[in-house]
Amino acid sequence: MIMIFAFNLANAEDKPLTIFALHMDNVKFHTMPKYEELAKQLKESCDTYNIQDVNWTAISIEDGRYVYVTPIKNMAELDKNPMGSLTDKTNMMIWVKCLTL
Repeated sequence: MIMIFAFNLANAEDKPLTIFALHMDNVKFHTMPKYEELAKQLKESCDTYNIQDVNWTAISIEDGRYVYVTPIKNMAELDKNPMGSLTDKTNMMIWVKCLTL
């Protein structure tokens, strides 16, 4: 265990630190199928419109929480709309559906 910790310290000097932004949605159990269908539509929209500047990992927790983890370069990126390029290119109806869940 000490060797792994020392390795991490040596490795940390070579690369810049990666910062992550977290977003969590608390979804009621009876709306989970609808939420997951909308999440699938979001993924398909990213593929359809060739959105390159969004990157996230989704984690589903059994108590109804969906956590989205996104790497960011610096804290200033928190001021930007992470889905800005997608909302510019797609129909706003998918966003209206998401907000009315």
